[in-house]
Amino acid sequence: MYGSRGAGWGDLENVAISFVKKHNYPHLMLVPNVLPDDATQKDVEIVRGHVTAFSERCLTEGIDLVVESFDNEASLCYGTERLLSLLDKSKNLGVAFDIGNFTFAKEDPIVAYETLKNRVRHVHVKDRASIDDMTPVPAGTGISKIQEVLQEMEKMGYDGWYTIEVFGSKQMLSDLETAYLNTYSFLHPDN
Repeated sequence: MYGSRGAGWGDLENVAISFVKKHNYPHLMLVPNVLPDDATQKDVEIVRGHVTAFSERCLTEGIDLVVESFDNEASLCYGTERLLSLLDKSKNLGVAFDIGNFTFAKEDPIVAYETLKNRVRHVHVKDRASIDDMTPVPAGTGISKIQEVLQEMEKMGYDGWYTIEVFGSKQMLSDLETAYLNTYSFLHPDN
């Protein structure tokens, strides 16, 4: 349930923490589910409280908890404003910055990155087809200004991980190859 720490919530936390520790991963990514249409502001604050508490628990376990900028208007992590509202509740919660999801939210990914850069732990390199079609496409082939965003992020000091994401592709191998080659050339323009 979104509004209470129902049975099983603690069990899920335990499983996630155990898995991350077993594999010695430094980060755990949490993608909060979307809230139902009838969710109240109180419900939103309860869920934010759960995420904050889990973030604090992860910190005591030596795990960096990150939330993804999400491409659904019913998410607590949709767009910069909602992410900031969540991040304001926890000083140690990080962001998995998804370039294409800021495009989906009709935000400039460069401005979003500049706002969130101190909390960004890794980046999802995802592109979107067009203003009228937000279908994910290989990085560098859509409207998300991937080259410009990556180069600006590097200028602003980002030196972390990039993950290429081609969600929902029907030709996954070729789309991943295209996305990789484009991303590599954007990050290494002199090679």
